[in-house]
Amino acid sequence: DDKLSLLLRWLKDCSVNATDAVFVGNDLNDATCMEAVGCGVAVADAHPDVLPSADLVLTKCGGRGAVREICDLLLRRLSSE
Repeated sequence: DDKLSLLLRWLKDCSVNATDAVFVGNDLNDATCMEAVGCGVAVADAHPDVLPSADLVLTKCGGRGAVREICDLLLRRLSSE
């Protein structure tokens, strides 16, 4: 139920700063996680009320290529640096 506390604990356990993390979500309970990380991402079919919390909205829906889309975006970004 409380995704944010779990996310923050997991990031701490992995020694990852929240500002260096990407969180992909689709529903209202994902909004606080999106806001807590460096890049909050919503899938194309995310609940409309979560979209303002996202830094990026994907063109693909959850379960329909969204993970591949974000991975491709990250890989392109890394290869251009």
